[in-house]
Amino acid sequence: MSLLGVAIDREKNAWVTAHDGGFAAKIDPVSGTCLATVSSNSLSGFQPGFPGNSALPAEDFYPTAIDTDVDSNVWISFTNPLCCFVQKFNGTTGLPVTGSFLGFEPGEKPVDLVVDQSSNAYVITNCWDSY
Repeated sequence: MSLLGVAIDREKNAWVTAHDGGFAAKIDPVSGTCLATVSSNSLSGFQPGFPGNSALPAEDFYPTAIDTDVDSNVWISFTNPLCCFVQKFNGTTGLPVTGSFLGFEPGEKPVDLVVDQSSNAYVITNCWDSY
């Protein structure tokens, strides 16, 4: 399994992204127990808005960068060769937080992100050509 990102929430739990597994997991630092997960499948019904996309299966998105905010919500970037995005999730339930989606243009990929003390997310992207 390919782990790409790690973040520590305010309760000192570790969040890790498993790129090829298609999920992020919240791990208790003492017991090693998985406390919560966010998977690509939790994005069911997600339709990224970019030209030419009518239906990309949720399992075709892979988590990469990750960070947590002061409320222990988790921000995760998901990548796909056709489109990428960052989404905030409730750190307890793993459900997407409404109004916290940030989509990118085709060919633009988030490679890192950081969330500040005011819960503002900053994202570094990389662009690639498909030809």
